[in-house]
Amino acid sequence: MNNETTSIHFDTLDRLCELLDCKPGDILVKKEDDS
Repeated sequence: MNNETTSIHFDTLDRLCELLDCKPGDILVKKEDDS
């Protein structure tokens, strides 16, 4: 991604997880704000 994504729709996340056979925590990482 371009590091500018601020949100993702739950249906999109659900579909990605279904296609990749994974859970959200397997593909999402929370990055602390550097400011």
